[in-house]
Amino acid sequence: TTWKDYCEEVSTSNCSVPDDTAQRYPSTSQEEAKMFANGLYTGYFRYTDANNCTKWPTNCTGHVANYPCGWTSGMESNIFHFKMALDP
Repeated sequence: TTWKDYCEEVSTSNCSVPDDTAQRYPSTSQEEAKMFANGLYTGYFRYTDANNCTKWPTNCTGHVANYPCGWTSGMESNIFHFKMALDP
């Protein structure tokens, strides 16, 4: 969940009051798109029925955020190696 989406769709105060996830509403378009901002936004993963691993212990899906394009990452090989199920 991006910082903006968290504030507009999850936060009960639209981030006008600091909470455990966001200290304020994002102030730029770059901040709006962030999934983490040190000291300001911790990131937020939404619970869905599909990622309920208690209900679906052998077939639950997950969420992943990768580095921006152009950065080296082992994400794809880790997903394969650990048999992580991702919803396309």
